[in-house]
Amino acid sequence: DTYQLEGVDFESIEFTPMSIEGMSSNPRFKDQQVQGVKQVVTDYQAYRPIETGIHVLHAFYTASPVQADFINERWLRLLAGTDRLRLALVDGSKPQEIIESWADEIAAFKDLRKNYLLYN
Repeated sequence: DTYQLEGVDFESIEFTPMSIEGMSSNPRFKDQQVQGVKQVVTDYQAYRPIETGIHVLHAFYTASPVQADFINERWLRLLAGTDRLRLALVDGSKPQEIIESWADEIAAFKDLRKNYLLYN
C-alpha cells in the first residue's frame, strides 16, 4: 500500500548503529551498515504523529518476512498502553481501520479535556 500522509515525507537512508553511552551499549546490527527510513516533517500543522506511526508500523509489519518475530509483544504493549494495536496488526487490520477504532475514545477524551484547556 502507498499511504498519502499529510505533513510528512520519507527518505531512504543508510546508517551504522553504534554504542551510545547511557542509551545502548550493544545495539542490534552494531557496526554494520543498514538501510532505514527517515521521517521528515514538512508541515507541523498537518502532521499527525500517531497516525503516521501506525502507518509506518503497519508497512514494516506487512513487509517483514517473519511477521511473528517482528513485534516484541511487551514493547508494543508498553508503547501503546494496551495489546489492541498488536492484535489489530496480527489480525490484518489496515492502518485506517486501527485509527478509526479509537474514534469514540478520542472523542470522549477531547470532550473531557476541554474543561482544562487554557486556550481553545
